[in-house]
Amino acid sequence: TECMARIVSQGVLEGKANASPSTTNAMNQTIIIDKPPLYDEIAAVFRIYGRRDIIFSWGEKIYAPYDPIIAPENLVHEAVHGQQQTNVEAKIRDWWKRYMEDLTFRFDEETVAHRAEYEWLMKHGNRAQRRSALKDVSMRLSGPLYGHVCKPAQARTILRKENGRIQ
Repeated sequence: TECMARIVSQGVLEGKANASPSTTNAMNQTIIIDKPPLYDEIAAVFRIYGRRDIIFSWGEKIYAPYDPIIAPENLVHEAVHGQQQTNVEAKIRDWWKRYMEDLTFRFDEETVAHRAEYEWLMKHGNRAQRRSALKDVSMRLSGPLYGHVCKPAQARTILRKENGRIQ
């Protein structure tokens, strides 16, 4: 079932005067309550069968197999992946294949998406979200889903870097 749902993003992201390109794109992605193509391959690689907290970008679509309510910072994160993938079916499949097989590629792609998520939280999050944003996002980036490629302290440094400078 397709939901042309801007579910959580409506009213939350709209009307922001300085919306980033990622924010705008996140609002334009269609949320589909279903598993994405290649789900079985993705689930096997990342050992995520049955996890209800995982969503998937697929070009201009976000697949949310279990829950259509997606936090705005996650919409921003997935929009980055949508831009990385383009909107050509064959290129999206190629992106996912490489993402599953190439740990360095995966980490590079996730670094950009996690940085966008972190920046959104710092700009639009409430006080509690801003206070915990760096820790929370760096723990996910350095965590098991992405292969423990770096330590949390390294992820914090990476997230704070912009154009080679630490913010």
